[in-house]
Amino acid sequence: MESGERKKMPNVAAAEKTAETNDDRTMPASASACLLLIILLGIGLLVWWSVVFHPDNERLWMVPLSLVMVGTPLIVCLSVYCSCTTSSVVDIPDPDPEK
Repeated sequence: MESGERKKMPNVAAAEKTAETNDDRTMPASASACLLLIILLGIGLLVWWSVVFHPDNERLWMVPLSLVMVGTPLIVCLSVYCSCTTSSVVDIPDPDPEK
């Protein structure tokens, strides 16, 4: 191996092969639909609590649950989007270039 070459790990080579064969690296429509449904249910739960139970400050457990139902899918969508736009190839320098 020349000193300028870099060695690639086996799992990185598999990721490169997968990325080459699968050009469409977007989230499937069914996953997007499920995440959207969870977000809408969370918004609905929060609206229901604010209309029915907020005046008496009852059933306060509904507030954090609805915020989790709204926030978690947004974070999942953001992380999937970011992972699809970045490169999955990692070059690891050869620790012993003289071999």
